[in-house]
Amino acid sequence: MGREIFVHPYEVDQHKSEMKSSADGVNDASKLNKNELSETQLASITRYNSILTQFEQVLANYITLVDSDLVKVDDVKERMIEQDTRMADWRIF
Repeated sequence: MGREIFVHPYEVDQHKSEMKSSADGVNDASKLNKNELSETQLASITRYNSILTQFEQVLANYITLVDSDLVKVDDVKERMIEQDTRMADWRIF
């Protein structure tokens, strides 16, 4: 007989929520408060802004990948639920 799969959707949702909050935290931390730099008149600020803009773009790409992973988590959860339901149907007969 095949291996039985028992799905605990709340655990999947908990991990998904943790992934999302982690991604949101990284995204929020990557934003530069431009008002703080407006009072500074250093020549290096332009270069610093350029580096931060590139960094924000990289993090935006990271957030996109995490969001994609979250969609995949939901897809896997749904497939596991379907498989668990099919296994339950077979156990009835």
